[in-house]
Amino acid sequence: RPALEHSDVILAATVFATFLSFIVKVLLGKRVYYLEQYDMLLGLFLVFVLISGVFVKGIESFGASLVILLFAMGYVLASSLIPNRRLADCVIKALIVSAIPVSVHTTVLGAIAVANGGLRGFGGVSATFGSPSALALYLLVAAVFALYYVRALHHPGARVGCFFIFALIFVALFFTARTWAFIAGMFGVLAYCVGQLRR
Repeated sequence: RPALEHSDVILAATVFATFLSFIVKVLLGKRVYYLEQYDMLLGLFLVFVLISGVFVKGIESFGASLVILLFAMGYVLASSLIPNRRLADCVIKALIVSAIPVSVHTTVLGAIAVANGGLRGFGGVSATFGSPSALALYLLVAAVFALYYVRALHHPGARVGCFFIFALIFVALFFTARTWAFIAGMFGVLAYCVGQLRR
């Protein structure tokens, strides 16, 4: 059971409120929005998601499709509000730092669950997320960025710090009990290594 009930709905509502604020600023001329081909492709995809949610599985599925639609607005916000490398670095570092308390919380909950019930039947920890899969996806993204900064940063202390954060996230990822997350991470590392060899 997640520590925060309806976390997906809360996050979707937050994204929607931020999106509305951005639209108002665009209309007032305080922000600029550039329509790109990816936005149109995303919009077309979301139309099909909503249609399938309404006509395939009924009103309950429509609610889930609506949440996906609200989450997708985050892409528009990110592409519009993070226009350069400096801001992108700030966002990535914030993501890595924010993963620290989540990873500690996940590790503690997972260790307690395994100590009480053993690995047999252990279904994974969701912490403050709606499901272990959602948590695993978040930790996977944070782990990839942390590992990237282990190589990219120049200061030895910062590189060591990012490595310890990566190790902490990796342990927390284990307690989500999602094998696909580790498989996806391995493919990501292999793809990165192949890309480095081809340079």
